[in-house]
Amino acid sequence: MPARVLKAGFLDTVQNKGSYGQQHLGINPGGAMDMLAMQAANFLVGNDANANVLELHFPAARLLFENAALIALCGADFNAYINELPLPVNRACIIGPGTIVQFQNNKSGCRAYLAVQGGFFPADQEPGNRNTKYRQRLQDNDILYFKERSFREDQPVIFNWFANTTGWYRETLQFIPGPEYDLLDEASKKKLVTDPFLITSQSDRMGYRMKAEALHTIKAVTMLSSAVTRGTMQLLPNGQLIILMAEHQTTGGYPRVGYITSADLPSLSQAQPGKTFRFVQTDVIAAQQKMLQLHRELRQLQNACIFQLDAYLKK
Repeated sequence: MPARVLKAGFLDTVQNKGSYGQQHLGINPGGAMDMLAMQAANFLVGNDANANVLELHFPAARLLFENAALIALCGADFNAYINELPLPVNRACIIGPGTIVQFQNNKSGCRAYLAVQGGFFPADQEPGNRNTKYRQRLQDNDILYFKERSFREDQPVIFNWFANTTGWYRETLQFIPGPEYDLLDEASKKKLVTDPFLITSQSDRMGYRMKAEALHTIKAVTMLSSAVTRGTMQLLPNGQLIILMAEHQTTGGYPRVGYITSADLPSLSQAQPGKTFRFVQTDVIAAQQKMLQLHRELRQLQNACIFQLDAYLKK
């Protein structure tokens, strides 16, 4: 059964974790910018980690759910309402047929993730399938399908249990030195970990351009294109950095001075232009340990949500 886009937002798309394994063909994986918020929203409604969700930017879409649904919002707080009732982030909610979901103002963050039980899917496919055409921007009157189910409640029910995202988002970004890190002169290496770097307005899902005092290499650099990935910190000819994000290209010819750790990419994804970050150098082992800790927290959240939903729906 469908949800209808009554009014499209600034940049609404349906996203999942992306499609990996085709980078050698020049096809980037794509996927949600904030993987943690996407997975948390899915777990709150009983989905697997990779179910299709709405990735919303403010001003966000106004949506009409024509049938009852179990939904959840995670990530940015856009002051959401279901009809006239506030909908908090990080909680699951049962909504009835004819419910309008809309967003009033941007209270915090950059990207909100709206999940529905069963995930969104194209009209010509079965629930659970992934479809790359959903990466296109949603337009007015677009239809978003999800699996129909019934609930005994006539009024919205906001569950009192929630996803605890404390500690997921930080004011510093850890990075691992990249293959061309040692091409930086000593002064630039020091600036990298002492100076603040500002996100410029020339930032999007492809990459975040950072502004600070220019960095320099010990000699002029001419490189062949090399493989890059999400989080790669490339040094541009003007001495500024660009950090590659979800829609990054698969190769690049600029020096790769570092990689933002996977655990810190959500913090960057939720930051608006004008925000500053400081970089902290780390190593692969420490980065892996932090990501493993986040995976444990996500698994605990998933198990807790399964327990809570089963207990409620069996009443």
